[in-house]
Amino acid sequence: MRDERCENCEYEVSQFNPDFWNVPAVRPHNNCYNYARNWRTDTFAQPGRAHGAQTSTMGCGPVTAAAMADGLMHRCDCLPVEEWPRRLMALVVDPGWDYHWYRHQRGGFWGHKPGPTAARNTDNSNAVITDPETCARGGYTDFCGYFYAGRSVVIN
Repeated sequence: MRDERCENCEYEVSQFNPDFWNVPAVRPHNNCYNYARNWRTDTFAQPGRAHGAQTSTMGCGPVTAAAMADGLMHRCDCLPVEEWPRRLMALVVDPGWDYHWYRHQRGGFWGHKPGPTAARNTDNSNAVITDPETCARGGYTDFCGYFYAGRSVVIN
């Protein structure tokens, strides 16, 4: 789909499929980063870990840098069609405590998977997430931005 915020960028959206992520063999071993990247690693993936750039500082800057070491690109830094499937992800941070990722889904809403819990498309108020910037996110008060992930992004 064409990114409405970025004149020449396109990305792919997938059907919301929480059943894949919520089976007992998958759910406890994959987290929000796995879900947003749409990549099952069974390692509870961490931004930057696959490239020796993991951070323990939970802030927008350090988590963004770690994710970019994995190959993510800032929104509007278009990925070529060769990077298909390209995903649109959003990052938020609970300052000093944790990060969290969302993925844009077919139908115009966003899905996520909080840690080892079930994948879902609702926020902390049980409303369908149509905008990760304004949804009820609890302590995740800092919105860090949107990112593209293409096929070359490696997470672990």
